[in-house]
Amino acid sequence: MFSTPPFPLASKRSNHSHLIKSTARIAAPLVAVIGILMALIAYGFAAQKTWSRHLVITMFTLIIVYALILGALNLIHQAIMWRAIINGTLFGGASVWYFYLKPNVAAYFCEHKKKSVGEAVCFPKNSGR
Repeated sequence: MFSTPPFPLASKRSNHSHLIKSTARIAAPLVAVIGILMALIAYGFAAQKTWSRHLVITMFTLIIVYALILGALNLIHQAIMWRAIINGTLFGGASVWYFYLKPNVAAYFCEHKKKSVGEAVCFPKNSGR
């Protein structure tokens, strides 16, 4: 069904291995830390730990801070920096809404915190809205 096209896909060969190596060198620390955070987040959700939602926010904050630092040092292109900042802000904002402001999810984490710590300060279930 699928075969190679009868025409070349590129007009000339290019060797971008130096770009790939430099990008991997810059992104590797962030990728490693995010991988560790994702593993901890997955464990926290599976074990119903209340700290897991804080790690989600930490992950997006780390992406934004890393992009700002690399952009300020001119180690990445400005467009990539802004894309990371915008994506981190949008997904981080959505995560804040979901984990902290959505009533049923916030109540779930509050109940688990009460069980593990004792008394926990939670938002009222009906705030009059």
